Amino acid sequence: MAETILSGDTAGVVQNLSNFLEEHGPAIKSRIKTPLACFDVDETLLEWGADDSSRRREEVATLFNLAVKEGYKIYIITARDKSQSGLAYLKTQLASLGFDTHKIEKIYMMPSTESDVGQFKSDARSRIIQQTGGKFVIMVGDQMTDVFRAPGSLNANRDFAHVFAAPDDGVVFGVKVSEMQDV
Repeated sequence: MAETILSGDTAGVVQNLSNFLEEHGPAIKSRIKTPLACFDVDETLLEWGADDSSRRREEVATLFNLAVKEGYKIYIITARDKSQSGLAYLKTQLASLGFDTHKIEKIYMMPSTESDVGQFKSDARSRIIQQTGGKFVIMVGDQMTDVFRAPGSLNANRDFAHVFAAPDDGVVFGVKVSEMQDV
């Protein structure tokens, strides 16, 4: 069972985790041959405004940039509908918000034949681990299914961020960011 190791406002939780990852970066790389990082998009890498504009979620951008700096292979798994135009729009959107899309190994978008978001994301993570032989150092999202295969009865306050140790096979830290803007 996963253990909650940090909880609080998103900025503070991300800062503490970032400090830990920077301090222990060499040890992590010596133990994990292929370090991976996975991010959700909506309400994770970006937030939507009332006028349908998007803006970068700075706290999560910190983790994204740290993962790039540390040499982790970056993956995006999103429940957005899979299409060529949707993929092009997503890449343009992320780039316009300052994310280096050239550092993203692959973006997984949900096919219209899928109906269970949690299962789709879990299957995508398993496929990535199998194909790369790697391990996710961080897996970041705003929903429990972004960081857990089967969150079950585990409840976490949605207004806060939480870091879970070993929330799933092949994952070191699962980072569930707040679902609402921190005040």
